[in-house]
Amino acid sequence: MKKPVGLENNEISIGTAVDRISRYANTMTAIVDIYNEGKPEEERLPTDFVKGFWIPKDDIEGLYNMAAELRKLSAISGDVNGCRVYLGMDENYQMTLSINATEFGSEVIDDVEVELSKDIIVDGLVAENGVGLDETSTGIFDFIEPCPENCDPNSVLMEPYATDGECKDCK
Repeated sequence: MKKPVGLENNEISIGTAVDRISRYANTMTAIVDIYNEGKPEEERLPTDFVKGFWIPKDDIEGLYNMAAELRKLSAISGDVNGCRVYLGMDENYQMTLSINATEFGSEVIDDVEVELSKDIIVDGLVAENGVGLDETSTGIFDFIEPCPENCDPNSVLMEPYATDGECKDCK
């Protein structure tokens, strides 16, 4: 079977994925252990940090549909070309993702025009153009479902989190 266009140069091996995940798991565990050392329980960071995210297909499609509608209404000028994910942390020190669509664009930097993917941040622009979102809309979304709550406990990619052969946080 032929790989979908655009994916042929981005695929990595299972070994590479497991190595990267192991490095992340070991680093996060070390950071949390160092931070928590000697602190009272109420000041400690949780040890069950986020291991991955599941992003529903309908949410990704909805993000692109919103951006395409903005393009039709001339609220954005470039072609929708992807999405960008920013890492964050919630009030419980768990990793979060802020996701927004991007458009093809360019900017002049040091007198040179540079092509880039620009974030589509609407911040009220949507309501003015009638897409149907209210004036509080930003175009930035958090529709991820974090793992451990939404893990595949049988995935080889969960092996770096296993203790005694089992992923203690998988459900």
